[in-house]
Amino acid sequence: MIDIVITIVLLVALVKWVRDPKALAIILVAFGARMSLVFYGTYIGNLPGAGIDTVYFYNSGVASIITNPMEVFRYFELGSRMYIWFLGLLFSVFGESEYVAKAINAFLGTLVVYNSMRAIALLGGRKTAIRFGVVLSLWPTLILYSSLLLRDSFVIYFASIGVLNMVRWSVSRANIRVVFASIAFLLATSLHTGMILTLPASALFMSYVIFSERRRYSSKRAKGVVAVIMLGSFFAVALLAGVGLQKFRATDQIELETVVEQQVGAARSRTAYLQGKNVQGATDIVIQTPVRLIYFFFSPFPWKVSAVSDVFGALDALFFVILMVIAVVRMRKDSGNVVRRGLCLLFLLSSIAFALGTSNYGTALRHRAKMLPFIVVFALPVRIDSSKHSKAR
Repeated sequence: MIDIVITIVLLVALVKWVRDPKALAIILVAFGARMSLVFYGTYIGNLPGAGIDTVYFYNSGVASIITNPMEVFRYFELGSRMYIWFLGLLFSVFGESEYVAKAINAFLGTLVVYNSMRAIALLGGRKTAIRFGVVLSLWPTLILYSSLLLRDSFVIYFASIGVLNMVRWSVSRANIRVVFASIAFLLATSLHTGMILTLPASALFMSYVIFSERRRYSSKRAKGVVAVIMLGSFFAVALLAGVGLQKFRATDQIELETVVEQQVGAARSRTAYLQGKNVQGATDIVIQTPVRLIYFFFSPFPWKVSAVSDVFGALDALFFVILMVIAVVRMRKDSGNVVRRGLCLLFLLSSIAFALGTSNYGTALRHRAKMLPFIVVFALPVRIDSSKHSKAR
């Protein structure tokens, strides 16, 4: 009974939230696709991607159930334990319902599509947002990983809010948007270390946009400098608090050895790539980063497809190839467009942590989905003109 009630509540929330009829149709398709997989994965059979991690999260969530409201933060920790803490609270209220937890993930996954559409509309107009919304609503990995009992939906949701507010800042230069983006990226980083570069990447994006303006001195530039300082302060405080350093041995330092261990541990099974090509110093990071970014986004390569499951990954890689081609073509045509180039910088820098820590395309398939809100805002097949949408907030 509770499953039906939660589904109806989430559906009504979407209908109330989205006012545009065409956008609502896309959002309902996105939600329906995700909830179909939630139902199948809960009551009929296992979905691809369900396994050790999903069982771990469920069992840990059950073990984190509280009976005393005063102990609400008893199991709170950063990283994957933060999602477990949420599951514990959820199970404390609704019982040990796997369906409810997955339904919330599906709901957030649907909002990722909506947030991305809103960001695209600000830069490329409503029609472009509708077209990309259709693509995102049916993007296979986004559907799959927002239908499983994983933290991915939360990470991507907060990332999409961060990107939306960065785009809004580029349009309005309202510093409150920087605050919202910083909070969103901090929450994403709190859940997953791979998002640790989103804040410094945002600061570089803002700096690039600010200092590429024609006017050397202006109130907009002054406000922008204040915003960059503010964002840098957010990042510094976060690092001091250990946010984003969950996978490092000590929360007060970033060790190269930990990056190497992550690469070695990730280079497992037949889907592994770049085995033995581990970073040994700063020079290796500079050399390997472009290579690992290519493998991260475009593997498995066609000649590596050897099983039916690889076809799914290859199709996902093909989608990314298409997005990248569109982005490169449009960047050449809009060579003087500061916002597009800045958003490209934001996307690439935010992707580096995931690319460096991933050494098999099974994991890459899951993690690169987290970068979709970043890439779609600059891979638009139209000229980006933020000025004509400046009234949109």
